[in-house]
Amino acid sequence: MDVVIHIPDDLATRLGTARDLPRRALEALAVEEFRLGRLTQAELRRLLGFATRQALDAFLKAHSVC
Repeated sequence: MDVVIHIPDDLATRLGTARDLPRRALEALAVEEFRLGRLTQAELRRLLGFATRQALDAFLKAHSVC
């Protein structure tokens, strides 16, 4: 599924590059859904495209998620 989010240009410029912003938005959504228990670790890993569990663990640690 593709999701389109409209962000005013001046805010988008401050929030990040066009290349980085979609990934950051996906990661923020994924982390929140994981925290709420709506995604398992396996689903989170698949959604974010991590090849290994260690990569997912590093991502979770970087986002202060136990």
